[in-house]
Amino acid sequence: MQFSLVLVQLIDGIMGITIKDKLKTFGPFSFAIIGFILLIFI
Repeated sequence: MQFSLVLVQLIDGIMGITIKDKLKTFGPFSFAIIGFILLIFI
């Protein structure tokens, strides 16, 4: 249980960094990519 929680936080941190980088380059277009990625993982 604890491991999965840490794993989720780690993925969230990595995703957060990537999202910030993508927002700088793509802007609103990145939201479509993020949504698509989330749909695949969920």
